[in-house]
Amino acid sequence: KSVSHHDKTAQEGFASASHIRSLLLQGQLEEAKELVPESCHSLLDTSPVSVDDRIVLARLRTLSKEQLASLPDCSEGLENRLYQAIRDSISLEEIWDKTKSKRYSLARIRRLCMNAYLSVEGDLHQQLPPYLRVLGFNEKGREILAAMRKSAKLPVSSSLADLSSVSDLSQRFASLEAQSVDLYNLFEAEQKPCGQDYRFSPIRK
Repeated sequence: KSVSHHDKTAQEGFASASHIRSLLLQGQLEEAKELVPESCHSLLDTSPVSVDDRIVLARLRTLSKEQLASLPDCSEGLENRLYQAIRDSISLEEIWDKTKSKRYSLARIRRLCMNAYLSVEGDLHQQLPPYLRVLGFNEKGREILAAMRKSAKLPVSSSLADLSSVSDLSQRFASLEAQSVDLYNLFEAEQKPCGQDYRFSPIRK
């Protein structure tokens, strides 16, 4: 059984990602737990993230039509529609609803808003990742990594600082990764200073 990706109701224990996010934003943690695997429950208990629309809206309201037009996948005059929606709306949900259409999907609009918030540049979006970053591994993974370091065509490391020094493109990707984590941390119950991603240690099992 399945439900639409953006369905806002649960059906027989199944729910869309949008509905689950909505429950979390409304503080309905127990209701959300009923709709996700039990293995996710500890994450919901220990790593709560509260998204405040105002933080994202503050960024969106500073952007001109030209800046919106330069975002990845913004074309065909979509920047005009999005720009007006930003000015007429007081929430992200309202911006999405006013901008989406048969021509412009909700998923596309949400990506545009997130790219704008994170300052993802259009030309960077066209580039393939310049490195392979390791976030975690087990014993089998350790063996694979040892082999990859000899045969991989891209740099492999768990250190974002090391990867950022490989090339100018790597530095841009690494900066965007670090900035995204810095902004994400603002939404956590226990906020952290900038630079956490450069101090990250891979998960070992």
